[in-house]
Parts: sequence; C-alpha cells; structure tokens
Amino acid sequence: MTQFMKVYESGDVVFDEGGVGSTFYYIQSGKVEVSKESAAGPKVVDVMSAGQSFGEYALLKGGDSRRSATVTVLERAVLVELDGASLDEILRDVPAFILLLIKSLVNKVIEMEEKLFEIQRRIDS
Repeated sequence: MTQFMKVYESGDVVFDEGGVGSTFYYIQSGKVEVSKESAAGPKVVDVMSAGQSFGEYALLKGGDSRRSATVTVLERAVLVELDGASLDEILRDVPAFILLLIKSLVNKVIEMEEKLFEIQRRIDS
C-alpha cells in the first residue's frame, strides 16, 4: 500500500468543493477538516483522523464527479490515495454483487448527508 501513500502538510487542501475528482482517501495518520459552503460562508461538517476515509462517492461513482465538500489538512497527514484503476486491481476478485451493494449504500449515505446539510442550511438561515 505504500505506493499509494502521500504526505500532506497542515493547511494543504486535498480537494475543493465543486472540484472534479475520482480518488478515494484513507487517513493513515494526521487530521483533516471537511467543510461545505453555506450562506454564512464555509461550515465545518466533520473533522476526521487516522482510520477514517473520504472521497468514496467519487471513486465508486466512476468517472470524474464533483466534490461535495472541501478537505483541508489540520495536522500533517499521510493519506492512502486510490483511484478507480487501483481499486479495480485490488477488488478484481470481489463478486460484482458486493460492489453493487457497496455503491448502493454509498449513494444512500450521500443522499442522507445532502438532505441533512440542506436542513441545517434552512435552520441557519
């Protein structure tokens, strides 16, 4: 897995909300902040650390998709980065129905997160 690791320093932006991407990230060490734009400006929606991951929707959707949030490094971080081709290689022996199940679950989680953020946006207004 070391061939997929990249080091980010505090303050580095991994990706911006609205940007195009197809890479999944696993936090090996360090800490990142996930934020979304709101009427009042950027709003922190999560702080993630070692053992957590982000970007799975873009990876599992296939092709390039728009990022739903901005991810900024808070403490020096080592991230494992997987693109679609790398994941396909790793998962080549996993049955197709398992991958479909995972994609379905990720889509449902993303939909719920978007609905919750919209509710929070209405509350904040």
